[in-house]
Amino acid sequence: MRYKAILFDMDGTLLDTLTDMADAVNHILSVHGWPLRTTEEVRAFVGNGARRLMERAVPPEVTGGDFETVLTEYRDWYQAHNCVATAPYPGIPALLAALAEGKSLHDAARFANALAAISVQRMGTTPAMPTRAEIDAFLAEHA
Repeated sequence: MRYKAILFDMDGTLLDTLTDMADAVNHILSVHGWPLRTTEEVRAFVGNGARRLMERAVPPEVTGGDFETVLTEYRDWYQAHNCVATAPYPGIPALLAALAEGKSLHDAARFANALAAISVQRMGTTPAMPTRAEIDAFLAEHA
C-alpha cells in the first residue's frame, strides 16, 4: 500500500525535547523559589500538554489565577528557549531523508537503524556521521 502522507508527532517522537522542557520548568520554579524537579520527574509529568505538566510540577497550593500566571510564564519561557538542547533522536534525520527519497517506511526504518547502529559503533572513536556508502554496505551486510 502506498501512502500519500506520514504524520509524526515532533516532541518526544522525532525530537528529544526533554532537557529543554525540564530547564524551562526549573527556571519557572526557581523564579518563584519553589523546589526544582529532576529530569526524570519532568519526564514522568509530560503528557497531555503544558497545563498538565505544570500542574504536576508546581506545589499543590498554586491554584487559580496564580497557576494561570505561572503557566503563562512557563509557556513564554519555553517558547523562547525550546531549541537550546533539543535535537532529533538518532536515526531520525536519516529516516526522514529516506522517506523523502521515496523509500517504503520499512526500508526507510532499516536505513535509519543502520545509520544509528554505525554511529553508536563509532562513539568515542570517530565523531563523524557515516556516509551513504557506509550505510548501504551495512544494510547489505545485515540483510
